[in-house]
Amino acid sequence: METNRNNQSTSYHTQHAGTPTGAAKAGLTMASAALIFGAGALLTLLTVFLPLVLGSLAIVLALLSKGSEKKMLTQAKVGFGCGIAGLSMVLALLGSTYALMFTHPEMLPEAGRMVDTMYEETYDTKTEDILGFSYEDLMTQQAEKITSLKERRLP
Repeated sequence: METNRNNQSTSYHTQHAGTPTGAAKAGLTMASAALIFGAGALLTLLTVFLPLVLGSLAIVLALLSKGSEKKMLTQAKVGFGCGIAGLSMVLALLGSTYALMFTHPEMLPEAGRMVDTMYEETYDTKTEDILGFSYEDLMTQQAEKITSLKERRLP
């Protein structure tokens, strides 16, 4: 057993010298959570809404994991990057979908028809029986609204 000049044992201090304590342990936990949420944001891109939540959480946790330190942990940096990437990709996907919808409204009724067909094949019932209208009718109405808005804007 090691002793210092005051004849006190230092074995506990040397034994646990590399383990994080207190705030450092909380920062490591948040950095790990940021990494997991960031990876989840990338893996769930096509679900649209999950990447918004997971990416945001990854960014917040990565920033919080820093605490009063000058540098972020590597896990936090990777989680931050994945969160930013997931958010930017899903926002680009949403933006391109809306742009396509407003520039080509004639595609909407066909998309509604495909949704109706998939619903009928999956559940053996029509959307009209459940909702009182079909997606094709709804998309046709939306296409007409978009077309009329475009016509009003043109001089």
